[in-house]
Amino acid sequence: MRRLWSKVFLVLMLVTAISLSSALILRETMMGDFESLREGEMLDRVYHETVLLEETYARRGAWDAETLRLPLVFALLSGLEVRLVDAGGSLVTDTGKALEGLPPSTREKVEDLVSASESAPTGEFVSYPLFHEGRLSGYAEVRFLLPGKILLFRERTNRFLALSFLVAGFVALGASFFFSRALAAPLSRLVDAVDAVGSGDLRHRVEAAGKDEIGRLSASFNRTAEILENQERLRSRLLADVAHGLRTPVAVLKGEIEAMMDGHLPPDREGLRSLLEETDRMGGIIGGIESLARAEGGALNMRKETFDAGEFLRGTVRRFGALFREKGVALSLHAEEGLRIEADPGMLDIVFENLLRNALAASDRGGEASVSAFRREGDALFVVEDRGKGIAKEDLPFIFDRFYRKTPGGLGIGLTIVRELVRAHGGSVGAESGEGKGARFTVRLPVLHNVS
Repeated sequence: MRRLWSKVFLVLMLVTAISLSSALILRETMMGDFESLREGEMLDRVYHETVLLEETYARRGAWDAETLRLPLVFALLSGLEVRLVDAGGSLVTDTGKALEGLPPSTREKVEDLVSASESAPTGEFVSYPLFHEGRLSGYAEVRFLLPGKILLFRERTNRFLALSFLVAGFVALGASFFFSRALAAPLSRLVDAVDAVGSGDLRHRVEAAGKDEIGRLSASFNRTAEILENQERLRSRLLADVAHGLRTPVAVLKGEIEAMMDGHLPPDREGLRSLLEETDRMGGIIGGIESLARAEGGALNMRKETFDAGEFLRGTVRRFGALFREKGVALSLHAEEGLRIEADPGMLDIVFENLLRNALAASDRGGEASVSAFRREGDALFVVEDRGKGIAKEDLPFIFDRFYRKTPGGLGIGLTIVRELVRAHGGSVGAESGEGKGARFTVRLPVLHNVS
């Protein structure tokens, strides 16, 4: 799991690096656009200055340093350093000489303005030709001055960017470390739990905190482990029950056969009947397990028929009536007329046989049990209810599980077979009970059609 943690950490750091790089690229792009805008404005000033110089030359017919003083001073105040060269290449004047030729009071004001801006030259002088009546009259060599405000802006943005990168980097490093560990920790616990269950420790559980995917996965793992633990417990109980159930008839068979071989018992009809009874008992145990396996495996060969549910239940209740009367338990039937279903009668007979036997076993003399059938929400509902001992609350969720039983005798597969047979018909079965308050089993099957 360390590798997963490191991968998540590296991914988060990569995302952080991309984000910081994007911020840097954005800043450089903005600064480039700003410089392009400023450069365009300065070029406009240069063209304006060349026009003024050409007009000054046109008024005098020659270059005159005195008349060029004010245009060059204005150029200096607008951020341009200018050198004027005549057509022969000789220096006529520049912004420095123009500044020196101003009256002292004016020069001080201009110098104060220039020094206050703390301008700095950028790059080399660029020559711009000047013309008069189509002939070359000279050159204006210009260099841009970078205002101190822009220098200060650049310095501050660079300092802020460096500080932001440093703080964001440390925060991202800490957050990536924390979240990668937080994400990998529950997965690590899950891996350890899976290894433990794979090694046979079915009691191992993980903390299912949160409602995200990892929390739901942890909860699913716990449920699966609980089911596996319960199935393992039931499997062990099955082996014990099968061994116990077969041990007695096998021991009886062996004992009687040995007694017959030793001459202690005559191999007559009565002895053979006893042996046959023991083999029937073993066959019943094996048959029950086989029926459960077929029901759960979906290998049952269903033969569906369309029949009236009331008629079917009347036949079932009639067959079981003697058993209920013998124990002194009243059994009643309430079936809605015209309720027709499509099902396998033999399989449904097994379903209601198991449910009625359970109701009879749970009822004492003088008790009551009932079977009812009616329509509800497009389905046929069959209810088998008794007023007997009931089912404890802690046992109710498990009564349909394989080999689950709370009383001695039997294998505890009857209700499991009921559930699987009902599911094979596309229906469902449920139970409601309270200890000492009886039990109510409800089988829900699709209705074929109604007949009035």
